Formats: sequence, C-alpha cells, structure tokens
Amino acid sequence: NPTISALEDLILKKDNSEKNIIGHDEDTNKSIIKNFAPVKPEGSREPFIMVHGDNCNNFMPKLLDKEQPYLGFLHIGSEGEKLGYENIQNLATFYIEQLLEYKPKGPYLLGGHSFGGIIAYEMAHQLTGMGYDVPLLVISDSIIPEKIPVFALKRGIKRRIKIATKRMKCNAYLMSDKPVPVEYRNFYILDSYERLSFNYKPPVYKNKILFIRASKNPGEISYKPWYHAAKNMKMVELEGTHNEIIINKELITQYVDIIQNELIEVQVGL
Repeated sequence: NPTISALEDLILKKDNSEKNIIGHDEDTNKSIIKNFAPVKPEGSREPFIMVHGDNCNNFMPKLLDKEQPYLGFLHIGSEGEKLGYENIQNLATFYIEQLLEYKPKGPYLLGGHSFGGIIAYEMAHQLTGMGYDVPLLVISDSIIPEKIPVFALKRGIKRRIKIATKRMKCNAYLMSDKPVPVEYRNFYILDSYERLSFNYKPPVYKNKILFIRASKNPGEISYKPWYHAAKNMKMVELEGTHNEIIINKELITQYVDIIQNELIEVQVGL
C-alpha cells in the first residue's frame, strides 16, 4: 500500500487489516500482534525469508531479481509491547508458527541480520528437525556475545547503572500493562536481544549456510560459536561496519549480489 490513499483504505477496512496482523492468545484471551510481513510476495521463485532485515526490507525487494519474492519478520516490541519470550528457542518457535500459517510447505530459504540471524539459525534447526527442507540459511553479521559477567564489566560502572535504570523503567511500564514509551523502545528491544543471546548455544547444523561478515566488526571470539556449530558454512567478508553493510549504497549492492547468487544456485535444483 505505497500511497496515502491506499493506506487510508487499509486503515478503514478494519476487518481485513486486523485479520492480517493480529492473532489471538487463547491463554490470556487477548489479541497479540504478529510480526510477519509479506513485503514482496510477487514472483515465481521460492521466497527469501528475512528475519529482522531492518534496512534490508527497503532495498532488497528492489535489488533482488524481479521474480524473487521477499518475506520478512519485524521486531517484536516496536509497538512497546512485551517481548515475552525467555529464550531464543521459544522465540524461534513463535516465528515458525507464523511462517507455517502463511507458507505451510517448504522449502524455506531463510536469512537474518544481527540478532535476526541467530533467530533464523534456530528456526532452520527446528524446521529441519520437523522434516522441512531448508536449502539455504543466510546469517548476516550475527554474533554470540561473551558471557554476562565478562561482557558487563567492560562497560564501566556509570554505564551499567544507566542501563539498569532504563531496564527498570521499561519493566515498570510493562508490569502496569502499559506500552514501553517510544524513547525507550530501541533500548528495550536491543537489551532484550542481548540478554537472550548470552544464554544461547547454537546446536549443530549441517545444511548450507552463507555467513556475511562485516570486516570492521571487532571481537573474533563472538564468531567462534558458529565455527563449532555450523558444519557447511561459507564465509564472505564485506569491507564495512555492522551497520554499513546494510546502509552504505555501494555495500548494499554487493550484499544483495552475494545473496542473489546463492539463491539462484540453490533454486536451480528445486
């Protein structure tokens, strides 16, 4: 719905819009916001499914082959709602439920940027365990942070106090059944993701992985868990920072070309 007029029609047609974006939690008898979006469903090929693509959701549908559909998962918490998942395994299961509702049959071509890559990895692991085919998994500069005590000490006392204060404010709103205020939402999402990542140990995964790494992202130790768990991983490095590889115009083109080539290669045999 790319025009103001089309958006107006979408908002006014409440029945249609609510059916597409809102699910139902039977345990609490409340509506729950779903975070799956068929960004570009048109195309004759198997869709590429991006978890937390952020800026990728803007440029990839335009730069990928016109016959390549593009689906995406958005961040939970962007409307100030509680993340509500204690571990990555349960979060990935929730994402899979939405994916299967939209596309009940495989194959599934998955990808994810940053924390989204960790979720996509766990989704691929669970999907293959359920008997679904996942011919390609793209992990975009995702790291597994160091354990909390070591990682937290590096921040300094003042910063740790500031983080703890923000965390308490976010929890206070959520405990009062109020959404997290806009100014704290980015912090709340990133803080929640970081804490979930601390406790995640990626299981062994044998299917094909394309790992796109930002050359200026420090911390070699944070990549090591992937080397141990991923048994069929192709590493490609782009000259840039964690954010630049999905923001810088020149790097974006390289980024998409790398993924497009893998998608073509994988889909030849499908």
